[in-house]
Amino acid sequence: MHKIITDRLKRNIRKAGVAAFVLAGSLCLCLPAAAAEPGLQAPATEEISGKSAEKKKADDNKRLMTIEDYVVEGGGVFGSDFYELEEPEEDEYDKVPGDEGKAGESMGAATDDWNLILVNKQHPVPEDYEYNLTYINDSQQIDKRIAGQVAKLVSAAEKSGIELMICSAYRSYDRQTTLFNNKMDKLLKSGMSYFDAYRTASYSVTIPGTSEHQLGLALDIITPGYTALDSGFADTEAGKWLKKNAPDYGFILRYPEGKEYITGIIFEPWHFRYVGVENAKYITENALVLEEYVELLE
Repeated sequence: MHKIITDRLKRNIRKAGVAAFVLAGSLCLCLPAAAAEPGLQAPATEEISGKSAEKKKADDNKRLMTIEDYVVEGGGVFGSDFYELEEPEEDEYDKVPGDEGKAGESMGAATDDWNLILVNKQHPVPEDYEYNLTYINDSQQIDKRIAGQVAKLVSAAEKSGIELMICSAYRSYDRQTTLFNNKMDKLLKSGMSYFDAYRTASYSVTIPGTSEHQLGLALDIITPGYTALDSGFADTEAGKWLKKNAPDYGFILRYPEGKEYITGIIFEPWHFRYVGVENAKYITENALVLEEYVELLE
């Protein structure tokens, strides 16, 4: 089954530009978040905002990814172990002229800017996309143009008493295929039909060829005290700090709660996408998602 799914993905995505998947993927947009991740919660406690609370845990069907998924697949987790990247006084890749309070040409932003490339189920990674990668630890890579801002983000969090861990950054097409297949396998083994498994998987694990991680501009961020990739991360101090401060370093919470019908992806409080400082501030202050912002710029 694993080989069959891989062959189908490669054939349909690379040769047909994900057209064969849009129909099935579009059905995911109609799924409410609750339906996509019904859940179990295993008892475990941790301090969240100074109060003892039951820590959210997910069963295999609910949880999107775990630390174990990345480590087994050869990915790395880093916090204190990531390379000492130089923090530039000014980000040479993030100079946005004009009025900071307006979207569009007056702000210097355009839909063809490298940091505003839209990738989702309807907009796959271009076949001629030029990768600009650098290592941030022994196994993780990101677009080198955002390395300085990542270093600033992690450093600022540390100064605020927050330890951040990046459990996934750049992912190749093949790696995304593996993750998608793993999710499919779990759902099929749980008794789902192929169609239902595909629909559910595509709502939580991006279809290969349509993942922002393939750009090297997206980060999955967790904290040592809470390593589950689920909605509970939003209630941690790290989650709250990121939501408030990430825009200052050019990152947006890419899949916010309440915008699932636009993004086609469930609420992911751990997933942050680099778009540039001024773009990130505008998007966040106006409660937009990247799809809406790009539409404003067109």
